[in-house]
Amino acid sequence: MATHISQNAQPSKQQSSEFAMQVPFAAVSLKTFLAEFMPQPDVATRRRDKDFKHMFDKMPANNNSEDDFYHTLIQCFCEQNICPNYSAGRITKSEMVDDHAALFLTNDKKSIIWNRHWALQCLAIICKPHYHDDDPFAENAKSDKRNADCRKTTRDLLTTIASKVFSRQHRCFFFTVLILGDSARLLRWDRSGVVITEPFWYKRTPHLGSFLWRFAHLSPVQQGCDSSAEVVQRGSVDAKLIEKFTAERPSTMNEYVHVMFCNSMKDESWLWWKLRIVPEVNESALEGPEQRSGSKKRTRGDHLSGPSTKRRRYAGGRAISNDSNDERRARYFLVGKPHFHSSSLPGRGTRGYIALDCEEEVPVFLKDTWRCDPLPMIREGCVLRALNEAHVENVPTLVCHGDIENQCTRTQDLRKNVSAGQKDNSPRNLIHYRMVEREICRPLRDYETDKQFLHLVADCLKAHEQAVERVGVMHADISLGNMLIFEQYRLDQNEEGCFRRVGMLCDWEFSKPVHTTRNGEKVAQRAPTDVCTWEMAGVHLADHPGTPITIPDELEAFFHLILMVTVRDQRSNLGSNEWAFRKDYFVDCTENPKPGERYMTCTKLKRKAMYEGKIMYKATPLRIFRSADDKRIHPFGDLLSMLLTLFRAHYSATLYDEWHNRPKRRLRSNTGQHVVEPPSCIIRLEPDELVRRRELAAGLKSHCAMQDLILLIAEGDWLGSKKRDCEIDQGKEDIDIPHMIFTCEAYP
Repeated sequence: MATHISQNAQPSKQQSSEFAMQVPFAAVSLKTFLAEFMPQPDVATRRRDKDFKHMFDKMPANNNSEDDFYHTLIQCFCEQNICPNYSAGRITKSEMVDDHAALFLTNDKKSIIWNRHWALQCLAIICKPHYHDDDPFAENAKSDKRNADCRKTTRDLLTTIASKVFSRQHRCFFFTVLILGDSARLLRWDRSGVVITEPFWYKRTPHLGSFLWRFAHLSPVQQGCDSSAEVVQRGSVDAKLIEKFTAERPSTMNEYVHVMFCNSMKDESWLWWKLRIVPEVNESALEGPEQRSGSKKRTRGDHLSGPSTKRRRYAGGRAISNDSNDERRARYFLVGKPHFHSSSLPGRGTRGYIALDCEEEVPVFLKDTWRCDPLPMIREGCVLRALNEAHVENVPTLVCHGDIENQCTRTQDLRKNVSAGQKDNSPRNLIHYRMVEREICRPLRDYETDKQFLHLVADCLKAHEQAVERVGVMHADISLGNMLIFEQYRLDQNEEGCFRRVGMLCDWEFSKPVHTTRNGEKVAQRAPTDVCTWEMAGVHLADHPGTPITIPDELEAFFHLILMVTVRDQRSNLGSNEWAFRKDYFVDCTENPKPGERYMTCTKLKRKAMYEGKIMYKATPLRIFRSADDKRIHPFGDLLSMLLTLFRAHYSATLYDEWHNRPKRRLRSNTGQHVVEPPSCIIRLEPDELVRRRELAAGLKSHCAMQDLILLIAEGDWLGSKKRDCEIDQGKEDIDIPHMIFTCEAYP
């Protein structure tokens, strides 16, 4: 499975603790924290500070056991009635998470079964015995290993609890109380990081009691709950609609969709939710490719056109219409357990649901995420709408999309105020966003035969080509997780319903507009901070961060995907070296050694394969066999060899021109160029051989040659076979693959 890697990951010298290297945080005073996030209750429920001053006097002193802290804490809650209508409970060893305490609505106590407590926690409380040794935010902390381990334990527990709550609930933010012996901190988590208070004494002071009293009188939205998400109560109209679809499969719904929807609703540790989306208004399709030719500069908002609007706008730029108009346009969707979710903090928290459309009463795919603002890319829904309007084949059909009300992160705002000098690891402004697609797809690993796999790849290549030619959009993130299988319902010759499998190129959120250069080449601009899936990244893209993406770069990503699936699912001469090969070819990276230009470049094995046109591992050429008993070369091996010939020709011509046309004097702005000196055999190519390779390389300037080769092999006179039984990875790599980050300033 892919991992997050930073191409120029260097330790920050300005972070005050080990925690800062993991989760961006903003440290503020207690007064600022309360003023920003804790409005005072109305006069009727307000209490004086002296009422809170001695609420926690019974709490143990430093270095007592955690059991003593939790036992006394629960006792204080019960005796003092600190949070009316709430009950405090201790959670022990839940899903391998260490003990902690939590606040629940008293009415929810009976519903806290098994692990449902994650879906019902309103506030978490973590107790640690020492005010300094256990504090992950401590300034000037001692460097001895014992303290470092204690702080790491606390940090991991805090992050894990917040991640679990964000995964099980629909929240914009979440409050945590960290008790450290005689002192405490208040924390507010969101998708960008965490806001923390300075440590304060909570015994014989009103601070903690006042915070908890205020918290108990906040509305659910003020406590961090998503106002566009509502829990579906059993016995309600929405619950009956869910039960109707889980009870019987409609004839036009394929079995996979029905099974996955039922599974998402059966897990009792996950609540059922009704999600609200107000579709965007006054949006239009993307501009056509002819409007992107030349060197026209694009700015944020270029993808939107139409009449100007004077409606109110919130941070992030989306116009807000009045509530009555929103309600008329609102769409509602029922969801349970996500099909996949990303729980890392900080992070965009992407969740994918097989949802039920309340209006049309059909299953759909719903993507819930937090997007960056200002927009580094076009919103995915806008891209899909443009692709649909241009009748691009084999891409998802947009149902609706939109930013979710006024929901954006706050950590970055407070970080700016108090830590302006700390620019490393700074949190980003994220905005809540949802998108719904008509098609529900299988992962690519579910292909049945090797011939079918090639047809699926050819379908996705067709989608990529049409997107470039008709809409002027480059996908820029080809990966196993973004190429899926759609089972299309249609009537056969006998007028009987059947399902036909087609490849579907999905996840267009990192796509980029295409423009045509002076020499007629179609390219997509990118920044050094842009992301892609590292395993599929082309050699040139990985070695030259920030250079434009070309069609050969995208086709190379398709090649690496075919190679990965081939090695994983077919017999080869790698034997016990298969895991090592996959790591050396797809995962590893090397560091550019040039001073002042530290970033990660692609694997040596991948680079050598592209430059030399063959894949050698431990001095042995890679061989793909038809089966364990049949040692004849599999047609996939022939396909890989033919494609490698094209890529060798492409890199020969490219590297030859770059080397012989390089500037005599290195420009300071020429960062990332000539990372790797071309092999001498390329530098000294004979003119005739260079001409021949240029002619071959021309085949990669469009999609046609690669498509033709794939279909030639797929439709050849050979007996397709099922993939081998393989327990490797359990298919994890096909779902929600994390993205390579080109610099530490990028955001996943």
